[in-house]
Amino acid sequence: MSKAGPSPVVDVAKARLDLESGVNQHGPTLLRLALHDALTWDDSSRGGGANASIAVPLELARPGNGGRQPGLIVVEDLMALHPGLSMADAIQLAGAVAVEALGGPHIPIRLGRRDIRVPPPSARLPTYDTCSSLGPGALLASFRRMGLSVRQGVALCGAHPFGRFWSSPKVWEELYPSLEALTPESPAGGSPRRSVAPQPPPTFDVEIYRDILEGRDPLSIFLLGDPSARAAMEAFLVNPDLWLVEYAKAFLEVSEAPLGPRASLLTAWGRAGSKEVGAALGVAACVAALTVHLWRRRRARRVL
Repeated sequence: MSKAGPSPVVDVAKARLDLESGVNQHGPTLLRLALHDALTWDDSSRGGGANASIAVPLELARPGNGGRQPGLIVVEDLMALHPGLSMADAIQLAGAVAVEALGGPHIPIRLGRRDIRVPPPSARLPTYDTCSSLGPGALLASFRRMGLSVRQGVALCGAHPFGRFWSSPKVWEELYPSLEALTPESPAGGSPRRSVAPQPPPTFDVEIYRDILEGRDPLSIFLLGDPSARAAMEAFLVNPDLWLVEYAKAFLEVSEAPLGPRASLLTAWGRAGSKEVGAALGVAACVAALTVHLWRRRRARRVL
């Protein structure tokens, strides 16, 4: 049984603003809620994924999903303010806003997901225990099942340090007591950007990859044996901006999987011609550069 996707009248920018308080108090919980809902996607069967099945009691009781109730309350409050928003869309929107508030990139979430009240098979979510029982290659195999590349899967692992706050929202509230006021800075066509203050650890950065490469993180046993995973981690350490771009792409890839692909540039090329697509590529490059520039400025302010 499913619920139709949201009405096109949903004001996404307003919904992002309405998430401010919830993200401040439960940022890691909302991020992990979104990922745990989305990471059950099976690309071959086109099933599971970001469909709000994580709110079903049967899935609630599964290993790795404890402590998510505060996040669901935030999502339900958002849906009450925006009746046209499906729970599946609200979960992914909250996760994207949490990424940005925690110091990560701006992620433009597309709406249209349907709520499905049937949980996926229990082994779909790549928890530590599940992957350990299946062997060192299980985590990357899970990412491939979702249709992600090794590089995209490794990029998603960069948010792993926030996992310990998943079931400890009170600890997180002590670390992040308040959000700074909204600033007028905004990427072209994006929502107002926000910063988090003060600046405690952890934050959205690439140091997790150093720990993995040096064998100091539980993810080491799943990633170190794969040359492509190692190369991706080394590249992200050298170029953190590359990681931000890849993280946003990977988040969108798995979050929007039930919606189908966005219009490709090749399709647009055939419809509009090279001149128009070239202009679109130029705009996209400018927006990406501006997003990274604003992210650097925001981090510099927090350091000062």
